[in-house]
Amino acid sequence: MNMFNKSPKWISEIPVEREREALTRLAHASRHGLEDPREMNFELLDIKPGEIINAIVDLIEKAGWSCETGPDGDKDDRIALRAIKKDYVLTRHTYLRDFVFFNRIAKMYGCTYAGWFASNN
Repeated sequence: MNMFNKSPKWISEIPVEREREALTRLAHASRHGLEDPREMNFELLDIKPGEIINAIVDLIEKAGWSCETGPDGDKDDRIALRAIKKDYVLTRHTYLRDFVFFNRIAKMYGCTYAGWFASNN
């Protein structure tokens, strides 16, 4: 990374273009690139209530995240979940680990991975 390009080289290795673009925008919007700790959020949608949401929350909390749940928009019978981690340092390793983790949960439990968002710092 140089002074004129705040995007770390590893971002160019991310295979999903939408994710790569979002990481690049975040790096440019952040005061110190991606190195500073920030709040990071991943979202899952279209979750069935009952045992499934409980299992998902347990997995996520065991991985060190806190969870917020609520109604999933206009789907009265479904739940939306936001996983939150404070002081998250966004590196190639942490991003790829958590991106894969939340996508696997979505596939395992038949819900939808809706993406992530982070504070700019």
